[in-house]
Amino acid sequence: MALQKEIQTSFGIPATYWRILRINELFKDTAEVFLAGYADKDARDNNAEPLEVRTIIIPSEDQTRTQIYELLTTSKTEMRATGEVDEDGEPIMEEVETNVFVNAPEW
Repeated sequence: MALQKEIQTSFGIPATYWRILRINELFKDTAEVFLAGYADKDARDNNAEPLEVRTIIIPSEDQTRTQIYELLTTSKTEMRATGEVDEDGEPIMEEVETNVFVNAPEW
């Protein structure tokens, strides 16, 4: 199973193919997930070095690897203020897609 998300790496090259390297249980209900990002599936299949390795902390309730994968790939849509206002002084809102993996801070 791989995560198919394009994310800019520190090299300025986007990684589009991410695989879970390992999952460490930290404390009760918390896990640390290590992910390796490759330019694409071909790079991974040809044993290229990952462009980047990221670590994210996620809620974990004794979940299986498949359940953690689903958590990382599930996106939701929410409305957020853009910081601008319309002609009536009301905040301008925009629809934003969020995802635990994509929106995780860099470590």
